[in-house]
Amino acid sequence: MCTVSYVPLKEAFVLTSNRDELVSRKTTAPQKYSSASTTLIYPKDHQADGSWIGCNDQGKVACLLNGATKAHARKSSYKRSRGKILLDSFSYPNAASFTSAIDLKGIEPFTLIMIEQKVITELKWDGLHKHLKNKDASRAHLWSSVTLYSQKIAVKKEKWFLSWLSDYDKYPDKNIGQFHLTRHGSIAAEDVNSKFNSSLKTVSITQVKVTDDHTRMDYRDLITKLDSTITLKKSKP
Repeated sequence: MCTVSYVPLKEAFVLTSNRDELVSRKTTAPQKYSSASTTLIYPKDHQADGSWIGCNDQGKVACLLNGATKAHARKSSYKRSRGKILLDSFSYPNAASFTSAIDLKGIEPFTLIMIEQKVITELKWDGLHKHLKNKDASRAHLWSSVTLYSQKIAVKKEKWFLSWLSDYDKYPDKNIGQFHLTRHGSIAAEDVNSKFNSSLKTVSITQVKVTDDHTRMDYRDLITKLDSTITLKKSKP
């Protein structure tokens, strides 16, 4: 939930998320969760029972980063987990209806990226107000969590990303996940695959690829070294 990239491909797109978290925080690898209206795939955070990334069988993807526009002082408690807000977004017909209806009072600041029907909606909640922006789905984007990375570090990571993309254009078979796995600089706490100390670092990499006929989630646990993949056949909205 701390460094997220979006890369458009021919007739597809890929969203990849690095989760920077305490090593001790327990997580369940992605599973399918079905309801009457949709089937979701997401990894589950045990502490809050929510998630930082998910997708459904209609090709919708949502991804969460901590913080909105700047680092904030945490309160002792909040009404609900931000990870449950992400899951709530799949209960609405589209991002517009969700952002309009959802009550965020008492929720810790976050950035939520929602992608559906070739539209990227970015919702930032700063604790008082919602800030909405549409991003160009035909271009690549990179987000960094403002609670862990300064603007200076975020700009540095974006430069690495743009440089990597220039090589990716030359070698289209290059795995996008390699950008998130590779160390790009000399300071581990400022990297894409980061390490702040032995307790806090990048613990997993989750990638969602959406094509015209299916959605696939690939999950790499960097602590247990276990990988998993789940594919959903795309259904009609």
